[in-house]
Amino acid sequence: MDSPSAPLAEQPFCCVIAPDGSLTPRTAWVFGLLACAPLVIGAVWAGMMGLWPILPFAGLESLAVILTLRHCLRRNAYRQVVRIESGRIRVESGRRGPEQVAVFEQVWARIRLDAAAEPSRLWLVSRGERLELGRGLSEFERRRLAKRLKEVVRPGL
Repeated sequence: MDSPSAPLAEQPFCCVIAPDGSLTPRTAWVFGLLACAPLVIGAVWAGMMGLWPILPFAGLESLAVILTLRHCLRRNAYRQVVRIESGRIRVESGRRGPEQVAVFEQVWARIRLDAAAEPSRLWLVSRGERLELGRGLSEFERRRLAKRLKEVVRPGL
């Protein structure tokens, strides 16, 4: 265990980068069921009034909403875990666990915020390699993350 007086560079650091998504799987199910309402109403109209051309459009509408909910859930599940320990920076990226792992030497690593891009892009750069961080964050959150990572990756500079 590290003593409280250990320098910042020697203390382990861990940061989980995740989008701030309010859609949960439970609420997605509710919205998914509600998305099927036009299909049910279209079926009623088709059966009672003989308006069969309504069904494909109602089906497409329901499908569009369900696919959008699925996309939002997948986006909200994406995580990047940044760990700095023993002079190494380890970045694990994925949805259900680490699907990609990148390791950088802390002494060579730099944090770069490309503010000229719209939206800005945050990069971890080391010896010709680079990895984008915080893709799903808001502009404010990305700038705040860049500031914090600069403090941790290159303490004292």
